[in-house]
Amino acid sequence: MFKWLFNKFKYLQVEQNLKRQNQSLQLLEAITLKICQSLNLEDILQTAVTEVRQFLRCDRLLVYRLWLDGTGSAVAESVDPKYLPILGKTFPSEVFPVEIHQQYCQGQIKAIGDIKQASISKCLIEFLQQFNVKAKLVVPILFQSKLWGLLIAHQCQKPHQWSTFEIELLQQLANRLSIAVSQAELVEALRLSEDRYALAMQASNDGLWDWDLKTDRVYFSPRWKALLGYGESEIGSSIEEWWNRVHPQARAQIKAQMSEYLASQTRHDFSTQFIGEHQIQHRDGTYRWVLVRGLPKRGSDGKIERIVGSLSDITGRKQAEHQLHLLESVVVNANDAVVITEAEPINEPGPRILYVNQAFSRMTGYSAEEVLGKTPRILQGPKTDRVTLAKIRAALKAWQPVRAEFINYSKDGSEFWVELNIAPVADKTGWYTHWIAIQRDITERKRAEETFGQQTKREQLVAQIAQRIRRSLQLSDILSTTVTEVRQFLGCDRVLIYRLWTDGTGSAVTEAVAPCWSPILGRTFPAEVFPAEYRDLYKQGRTRAISNVETESITPCLVDFLHELQVKAKLVVSLMQGDALWGLLIAHHCTESRAWQPFEVDLLASLATQLAIAIQQAELYDRLQGANQELQHLAKLDSLTGVANRRRFDEYLDQAWLQMAQEYKLLSLVLCDIDCFKLYNDTYGHQAGDHCIQQVAKAISRAVERPTDLVARYGGEEFAVILTNTGVEGAVSVAEKIRAEVEALKIVHATSGIGQYVTLSLGVTSTMPASTSSIPMLVALADEALYRAKKRGRNQVIVYSPPLRGCGNK
Repeated sequence: MFKWLFNKFKYLQVEQNLKRQNQSLQLLEAITLKICQSLNLEDILQTAVTEVRQFLRCDRLLVYRLWLDGTGSAVAESVDPKYLPILGKTFPSEVFPVEIHQQYCQGQIKAIGDIKQASISKCLIEFLQQFNVKAKLVVPILFQSKLWGLLIAHQCQKPHQWSTFEIELLQQLANRLSIAVSQAELVEALRLSEDRYALAMQASNDGLWDWDLKTDRVYFSPRWKALLGYGESEIGSSIEEWWNRVHPQARAQIKAQMSEYLASQTRHDFSTQFIGEHQIQHRDGTYRWVLVRGLPKRGSDGKIERIVGSLSDITGRKQAEHQLHLLESVVVNANDAVVITEAEPINEPGPRILYVNQAFSRMTGYSAEEVLGKTPRILQGPKTDRVTLAKIRAALKAWQPVRAEFINYSKDGSEFWVELNIAPVADKTGWYTHWIAIQRDITERKRAEETFGQQTKREQLVAQIAQRIRRSLQLSDILSTTVTEVRQFLGCDRVLIYRLWTDGTGSAVTEAVAPCWSPILGRTFPAEVFPAEYRDLYKQGRTRAISNVETESITPCLVDFLHELQVKAKLVVSLMQGDALWGLLIAHHCTESRAWQPFEVDLLASLATQLAIAIQQAELYDRLQGANQELQHLAKLDSLTGVANRRRFDEYLDQAWLQMAQEYKLLSLVLCDIDCFKLYNDTYGHQAGDHCIQQVAKAISRAVERPTDLVARYGGEEFAVILTNTGVEGAVSVAEKIRAEVEALKIVHATSGIGQYVTLSLGVTSTMPASTSSIPMLVALADEALYRAKKRGRNQVIVYSPPLRGCGNK
């Protein structure tokens, strides 16, 4: 009698353990699904600690986040109302000394059943007693092989010996939380990249800054530092690095302007752009004019947390404005050239010059003696616009004043732009006797307009490409659009992106080339084409403008390579990803040699910055997509066996049922159950039982060969196999193969009562899905067949075959 009671007790204990194990698996699957469905790390952590604490029935479960300065905070907590909560509290580094970080980085788990009996410091015991802790279990949460935080369970009522089941459950939960942390970090990195990128659209060749108002720390981009003549590591991340370099006379003003701006933004829900100009000290001691733009970034509570902005060097513009002002002053003071001529003839040879002032001589190089009696047409040349001259002559013939701009030529043959205002002069009788012309040299203005025009076109092109980058995460489309539009803008023969690989080779991954030249898209070139010493130079931000490959000092092998591609001139800028050289943006001119203009070099440098953002953004997106796919895959697998779980089984059975119904094909279901498995667990223990289930799952998977069929863990020691387009005969064949595979494992089972090895009982049914049948009916029939297999002695296949409805109708 006592032995019967003992066996009955063990049986109930095993059954209870299996039930609890299944519940823990369902709980972990639910948390995994939560991670897949949410990008909010705070919600994921809080859900996990709440649900797992209820399952474990411990007094407190929390996530302890470790910060870089050694301190830590409880960022998520579920606690019994009887005990003091610690959510949101931050503790000094002494609570968790740095010297024990490495132990947890290696995956160590600490299970303390009684803190008074454990070998821990007295100060730590006193700290734990503040929160009534009697026992604790600590599992590390790792991110990129570093210790991100700790998952901690507390028992406060009394000491508690932590079971293997509890330890493994928290360890599996920590692994899933590591994935959630990774996902959250990727999302945050992508968000920051998008913020910085949004302003980069407006500041194509400018430095970027990102001011965290909470920490008063500032991210200064490498370009920001370079604009002031500094290297990457020469400027820190304090806002004082900026203020201390502002011109002393403007420092108080710019600080007040920023404070007023922040105050105005705080008063409103909408955000406006900050714009300011001031002088800032360059590394060489000079002061440069800069244009500062900024946009506030608000947190979930609507408060401003950061300002993200750009810094543009406008020294050249300020100097140009100053020069134009001086030029206007000269004009006001009659420093323009003045010419007086006879009234006629209007046609050839033209009216004769009667007077010129000193400004004319300075402007043209001709003395008064050299031009008197001659026609002003001596100043015209090949680039003097004939249409404009025709307009002037038409006005002169009508005795109308006229204004025009065109190119004149000085005595030495050099060109200069003039603004010419001509008016007729009449005598007392109203007869026109002379023409007076005021000629202003506008060469500088025209050059400035040309420069500004080029800059405007460049900014428009960069803005267009930046907008496409923002709209698309398809890197190939972005690169293709960039090289096409840059080739059209520069009017060169080829623009390509050359991707550098880790083995030293490189490939032309994107190309836009004129039809008359051979394409090199997709070609891979050996490392000799781009030696390691060149890589090091381009890593340092080198830009190479070669106007003539024949006269530049480049290696003979590179000259031969360029000859093969018929390249006469080239322009190269680097594409960086952090400190790594990702590739090169290259422009080729094949028709003839070409002197690359500064604005063309600036254009490629600006685009390289944009493309670096696009590359980083695309890679972050790909990593995020990969993490999501991994989580979705994990949510459909049984964590013990690696085969499909019950959720995936139900989903796939629904799909197969609909498909077979549409195609009028047979669908079969095989249910498998390990014979006498509870006795196996009683005899060999749960760890051996888990290993047995894993081996059986592998054997079943080997027997089911078609990719359209599905093997799933149905529950506990039960498995299910869905066989599409398969009738009874085929299903029985597969079932017999499964049974034989498992028997061939020869897993010893001394208490089986059937044989000396682990065996399977299998129930098979098959039907053609129709309105008169259902999925629950199919499962019930397979379960009935499985029941008969067990009743008839186990280790066999039994078929339950109802009449196939719909076959005759078809």
